[in-house]
Amino acid sequence: LQADFESGRLAESYIFAGPEGVGKKFTALELAKALACMRSRRESLIPDRATSPIPCGECLSCRRIQERTHPDIFVLDFLTQAKILELKDEEAAKQKEFRIESIRVLLSRAHISPLEAPKKIFIIDGAEFLSMESANALLKVLEESPKHAVWFLITKSPERVLATIRSRCRKIWFSPLSPEEIKPILTRLPAGEQDPQALSKAAEVCNGSVSDAKMILESGALGFAQMAEAFLNSAGRHSAFQTAQEVVSN
Repeated sequence: LQADFESGRLAESYIFAGPEGVGKKFTALELAKALACMRSRRESLIPDRATSPIPCGECLSCRRIQERTHPDIFVLDFLTQAKILELKDEEAAKQKEFRIESIRVLLSRAHISPLEAPKKIFIIDGAEFLSMESANALLKVLEESPKHAVWFLITKSPERVLATIRSRCRKIWFSPLSPEEIKPILTRLPAGEQDPQALSKAAEVCNGSVSDAKMILESGALGFAQMAEAFLNSAGRHSAFQTAQEVVSN
């Protein structure tokens, strides 16, 4: 991705595939920030293109992307689809796929030149939820995508994405993170304001997912995990009653 960015040869469409909570959507948004970053473009020898894939995170453009208010960056998820289709709360909660109406909104915007950034960025978060009709509509624009548009399809189940769409996209696989990679990330989250031992334990038992680690810390599930571990460690040494008594007392 860094080589694509620095050479100015980003693919027209990417699939970011991998389990939940490993940075797929985060990376797409950071690349969008880097493309639109005012400071990077100002410091670049090429006025209309940043040459560093690291955004400043502080300019107006970066802040607007973070706040989802930038006119050239579009993220489609079930929350934004509910707003596009003006769904009531009950309908919004039952969404199971991206409808053709939502994709048509993105396609109509794709053919309009960018207002501020060098590129228009479209992020579909949960590409496996495209209906067949929506997937076929998206395929048409991917086959003849405007040069000013870049598409990021985020998915945890790439095999559920239409095969012809997969063939049009450059695939980047995101692997589960190691505990050593997760620990410093957790310290920057509100849930990370805990004792180092709890943070380390959450990083170890979350199966490489930052979102799962955050959930474990926030929900108190770590206490149950430790209780289960204590139960398994003491099982076999005592009777069931003695084992339960030992776990509770610890």
